[in-house]
Amino acid sequence: MSIATKASDRSNVPSADIPEPAADLSGLVLALQNLPAGFTEIPPATINNIVSRIPNFKPASVFGYYKNDDQQFQVVTGFTAQLPNRIERANLMLKSVKGFLHNSSSKV
Repeated sequence: MSIATKASDRSNVPSADIPEPAADLSGLVLALQNLPAGFTEIPPATINNIVSRIPNFKPASVFGYYKNDDQQFQVVTGFTAQLPNRIERANLMLKSVKGFLHNSSSKV
């Protein structure tokens, strides 16, 4: 006797219509003026060095800022990229976070 149940047929379930992103994503970045006072831009060379170490990661833009004071150290980073499907988006996010954490041991 099996307790397994037959999987539901979901072939007729509509999915969300996700519009195609704009062709040029390079200007879609979090700017320094969008952050609280005290943040500083991470030098573009440092960000590009980190990004270049992540295999198959070709973002349209990347950005990074940090704040270091007597009470805390904060880092804000991000990127824009066109990702055609959810699986690729999830895989890229995991790879980029793993790559950033692995490669961020260099000084800012």
